[in-house]
Amino acid sequence: MPKGMYEFAAPMTFMCVDSFVRMMEILEKDYREIPMVISHLTPSMSIILFVNHDSTTSTVVVTKRTKEKEQACIVFGGASNGTSFSLNPNPTFPVEANFEG
Repeated sequence: MPKGMYEFAAPMTFMCVDSFVRMMEILEKDYREIPMVISHLTPSMSIILFVNHDSTTSTVVVTKRTKEKEQACIVFGGASNGTSFSLNPNPTFPVEANFEG
């Protein structure tokens, strides 16, 4: 673990459904949000950012699939002043000597 980083266990309640399709339906109908960014963390886990048209609300969803079950859970949602979705216009990635990837 990097220096200065530590574990912090926090009790959290997730709102879950048994399919990603159902989660998309709920967020579109009830919050007017659509998926804007997806990151596949592992072959069976993803994190998805949903945002509304005006970028004033957003919801973070994590999905997990097994052979027996699929789950999609809201882990965080909130509102902003229109900055719920902002791309880094000029990403600068760190360069590490002798690193290929």
